[in-house]
Amino acid sequence: MKYKVATQALGLGLCFVLGLSCSKKKSDTATAAAAEETSIKLSGTLALTGEAAGLRLTTTDTAVSDLSIYCVSFTLPPVAGTGAIDADGKFSVTLEVAGVSVGCFILDADKAILGSMVFKDTAKKDLNGDAKSSDSFALDGGESNLGAITLNLATGKAEVDVAKIVGKPKDTTAALA
Repeated sequence: MKYKVATQALGLGLCFVLGLSCSKKKSDTATAAAAEETSIKLSGTLALTGEAAGLRLTTTDTAVSDLSIYCVSFTLPPVAGTGAIDADGKFSVTLEVAGVSVGCFILDADKAILGSMVFKDTAKKDLNGDAKSSDSFALDGGESNLGAITLNLATGKAEVDVAKIVGKPKDTTAALA
């Protein structure tokens, strides 16, 4: 009888130890994967078109390298990041948050808002039959390339084609609703 109890206790102890070691490995793997996906890195290339709005007091031409991209998450508290734009129009912005909607703005040399990014989904239509668009877009963690973006200085809109985003967009139905 004592032998049976001791054997059962030993078997139960081994199962417990094996269970803990297996769950620890799963937890370590999940933690490592989560650590890789805790930020959003947006990149792309910005070009300019049109003329600046008439109310702007500066009459000099706007150089793309004088601008910067400012993105903010729609979370509490909000998380923001800024990225410079090089002479070729390439930019990169990192936000230390993942799985949330973000909005992005183009800032001039004085850090005033020159325009905002509008995310267009041509596969979906609004009530007027136009492509559905929103000033925010939901992204999972990791890197996402927004592609070529053109800022129209007259309208202040920089349209991003959702279909051309290379990376990790979340469900666009909820993001563009």
